[in-house]
Amino acid sequence: MIAKHIPINSVKKSNFAGLVNYIVDPQNKTERIGLIRAVNCYSDRPDCVVAEVLNTQQMNQRAISDKTYHLVVSFRDDELSEATLQQIEDQLCDGLGFGEHQRLSVVHHDTDHLHMHIAINKIHPERLTIHNPHYDYKVIGELCEKLEQEYGLTPDNHETIKRGAQGRASNIEFKAGSESLIGWMQQECLAQIQAATSWTELHQVLKDHGLELRERGNGFVFVSGNGIGVKASSIDRALSKANLVKRLGDYVGVDDDTTTKKQYSKQYEPRPLRNKIDTSKLYAQYTKEQNEAAIQGKNQWNKLRDKKNQAIEAVKTKAKLKRLLIKNVTAGRLSKKIMAASVYSELKTRIDAINKDFREGYQASKASHKRMD
Repeated sequence: MIAKHIPINSVKKSNFAGLVNYIVDPQNKTERIGLIRAVNCYSDRPDCVVAEVLNTQQMNQRAISDKTYHLVVSFRDDELSEATLQQIEDQLCDGLGFGEHQRLSVVHHDTDHLHMHIAINKIHPERLTIHNPHYDYKVIGELCEKLEQEYGLTPDNHETIKRGAQGRASNIEFKAGSESLIGWMQQECLAQIQAATSWTELHQVLKDHGLELRERGNGFVFVSGNGIGVKASSIDRALSKANLVKRLGDYVGVDDDTTTKKQYSKQYEPRPLRNKIDTSKLYAQYTKEQNEAAIQGKNQWNKLRDKKNQAIEAVKTKAKLKRLLIKNVTAGRLSKKIMAASVYSELKTRIDAINKDFREGYQASKASHKRMD
């Protein structure tokens, strides 16, 4: 069983009537619409429910957030009685604080899994106040687990959020597409670090994994052999400086004489995330193309820079020859000044044009050899 709130972030798009029209529309399918149920309304007809809810929402002009709450509940179990569906709906809405609010629910049978849409009016019909459930995703997850046990439903994973270091590692890996140092350390050496009973043992564990512990500000950081660093407490709160000093005593650094370079038994390298599909070849191709793009871009930039410098040197040489001719020409002092000024103006114009061409060429080269995200 999975329940999910479908948010409408724009108040202009918040439309109870539009939502109801969608969930009661059969869409030319004979088996799409199942049980339709109205709660806390004077009528069971969807059009009357819409009119009643819109009238209630109209009486609250203070609320600036979305006044409609759309909840979707999906089941792996296809054979559920109407009574069971109604009880599940009631318990979900009561748990979210919508027990006294107007709502319309519609059961759909047009997908692989039985599911139910619940359109809820967030404005209380009597108090006319808006109710926004606090951390509703957490409440929904807890309610789903309870309902699965109560009604013997096929369970689903309701872990809605990863906390602390686990969440930070997931965020980094999601954006980078490769395993983070946080995630790698949690898998490869966290248990050994936590089991260390002295600073010597801790440094040895880190050394075996190509890592180093350094003091940074008021805390510790772990640094890998390729220079990537991460705050110690990001791996686990037990590895913060305060907790480590409390467990192992005053900090004792590693002896510099023992930090000789060697082939480590394990060492962190940013590798593509492990999943069911082997992406190692694709990742190798990606890194190759990235490196080629960087090399080609650098070579192109060097060519453009050399071409620019040669062009500027050529116009400077030409201007120098013109100034020598002006020196030797038979003319008055004022005339020579005017000719020299003309040569300087022409030189400046030519250099500006060369620099402009260089900038345009550089931008074009940068776009054509752009590294992939």
